[in-house]
Amino acid sequence: MKKLSLLLLSLMFSCSVDIEFDKDKWNEKTDLFYKYRRQMITDLVEKRLNSKMTKKEITELLGHSSNDGDTTKRKDLAFEIYEDYGWDIDPVETQYLTITLDNDSTLDKVYLETWKHFKGIEKKEFVIK
Repeated sequence: MKKLSLLLLSLMFSCSVDIEFDKDKWNEKTDLFYKYRRQMITDLVEKRLNSKMTKKEITELLGHSSNDGDTTKRKDLAFEIYEDYGWDIDPVETQYLTITLDNDSTLDKVYLETWKHFKGIEKKEFVIK
């Protein structure tokens, strides 16, 4: 019984292990979902993004944002991280990494925005050096 408990605990924790950012893995999809983005957030924010990065540099690093075709002159880039549909055709949870830009198109702020059905939006801001 102890071995089974240890095995289950190790499986639970191994699923949420952070990994180093890799551009190819960042853009890798399984079906419609990004496979590794959730695990790369910490490394990306702590080691790859900096406050002097331009929109062009961010796009070269991460690829095109989910709102790239938006014509409203938005000053943010949103990158899909996670979507969960549960047992429905509509999502029950979504998560986006949102990068806001200054007037000179350099990185201003970085947020992880999580939306959950019936709970609304939760925003976590990262400090970028």
